[in-house]
Amino acid sequence: MKLLEISKLITNFSAQLEKIRTADPEILFFAGLIKEGSLIMIGARRMGIKAKFVGGTGAADPAKWRELSNGLSDGMISPIPFWPKSDRPMVKKFTEKYMEEYKEIRIGGFKARNQRLSCCRFY
Repeated sequence: MKLLEISKLITNFSAQLEKIRTADPEILFFAGLIKEGSLIMIGARRMGIKAKFVGGTGAADPAKWRELSNGLSDGMISPIPFWPKSDRPMVKKFTEKYMEEYKEIRIGGFKARNQRLSCCRFY
């Protein structure tokens, strides 16, 4: 495993991506925000990097990822199991019921986890 650091000020990640391409990884984990991540994803695919992308909490908005990466984010793996803005019918239904009860949805952090758990039944 290798760690390559990036900066929000960089918009051309060719140097970092060349190191990644040479290493030929199976997985590329990106722990950053969508704007930089989508630029990296576009650059990686242009350079022929076929690694599966895995994102952290910055990957929480799949629609934005898809928009900024020109659809290249399809198949990306994210640890965020729930996105309230999803257009999937079951997510819309859950979100509507949740909002009726709790009035807001928090995505990350300890309070958000407790808020999500409070609406679940455990058997």
